[in-house]
Amino acid sequence: ADSFRSRFVLFGDSITQQSFSEGGWGARLADGFARKVDVLNRGYSGFTTVTCQPLLPHVFPAGVSNLLATVFFGANDSAQPAAENNQHVPLPAYESNLSLIVQHVKQTSKHVVLIAPPPVDKARWPNRSNDTVALYAAAAARVAAKEKVLFVNLYELMLPLDWHSMLNDGLHLSKHGNRFVFERLMECLPFREIDLPFDFPGWKEMNPADPASSLRPDAIDKLPYPCRKLL
Repeated sequence: ADSFRSRFVLFGDSITQQSFSEGGWGARLADGFARKVDVLNRGYSGFTTVTCQPLLPHVFPAGVSNLLATVFFGANDSAQPAAENNQHVPLPAYESNLSLIVQHVKQTSKHVVLIAPPPVDKARWPNRSNDTVALYAAAAARVAAKEKVLFVNLYELMLPLDWHSMLNDGLHLSKHGNRFVFERLMECLPFREIDLPFDFPGWKEMNPADPASSLRPDAIDKLPYPCRKLL
């Protein structure tokens, strides 16, 4: 069953898992939509478009709807094949996997934002390169166009800028990078925080003599701001 409060589900690898760290893009979303949306972090460090697929029915179960979902994979898929690294996913497989993932997520999510991986510092991550990341970002762009979902091409947006300062270890986002992702994501959304309803009136609109009366539909209708009515 649907929850009382709207939901954002952030689905991805370590860049998503770390998004709830101090200043993280996921934490900024949770703060920006406080009291209006539950922001769920479903980031899994080291995962790829192959290893995340069995998670889909658990992260996006049938019958539970989301206002928004982000899909953010590719940083691991684009790693070069190596004996000690089983994360590499060939480009054609990455593209087809991403389509399948987005198709599943669309079934339960009103809005889907596909995010391409950021640039990578090859000096610090020798088994990765921007030449390869560019190809995976282009594949993500094709998937977004094909599946008609929102798209943030993080690779192309960051590359002309001082992108090294946006990474804290050459791969994962720094506070500056997290802020950049949050801002680009907010620009992409087809709704604004102010447009979404609060759940329950503000404390000043609660009647201390009869608090329950403040939750009645007629009381909610009189509020000067959008507020969700009880089911």
